Amino acid sequence: AKHEIAAGFCLFNNIAIATQKLVNEGKKVFILDIDGHHGDGTQNIFYQSNKVLYCSMHQEYAYPWTGKIDETGEGEGKGYTMNFPLPAGSGDNEFLSAVDIAIEIAKKFQPDVVGVSAGFDGYEKDSILGLNYSLNAYYECGYRLRQAFQNIFAVLEGGYHQDIKKCTESFIKGIRT
Repeated sequence: AKHEIAAGFCLFNNIAIATQKLVNEGKKVFILDIDGHHGDGTQNIFYQSNKVLYCSMHQEYAYPWTGKIDETGEGEGKGYTMNFPLPAGSGDNEFLSAVDIAIEIAKKFQPDVVGVSAGFDGYEKDSILGLNYSLNAYYECGYRLRQAFQNIFAVLEGGYHQDIKKCTESFIKGIRT
């Protein structure tokens, strides 16, 4: 969802609502969007902000057909948007490499809080997209975030396979380890 319209299966943009509240309190926020679809609404909302570092890792050439590498923000937000459009067929190695790069850049940003758009439609058994992330990849993502940052929250995004509970549990176990 964007400022003025519901879109992308979202009536409200939960990560953006929570993040804006934190920004209003004077906090800097790193949003890591691991949903297989690009978070065009979240990107749009914070595209001109230097208080939010937004990073999306999503399948390239998939709905909503946005999230190209050269979309990096504008105005005060120039350089505060990162997109990792991953080719269909990408698996754990590609996903976790992108996570590692995003974490290293986010460390330089020094966020007060990390928010995760935890979408699990990149799961290897999810037929909506062509990504191939294992349960272990979601665990590793959570674990790597926890090794780098202390204040983390997540909101559930996409995921259409019946194993979404397992995906969510794997990610949370990684954060709790």
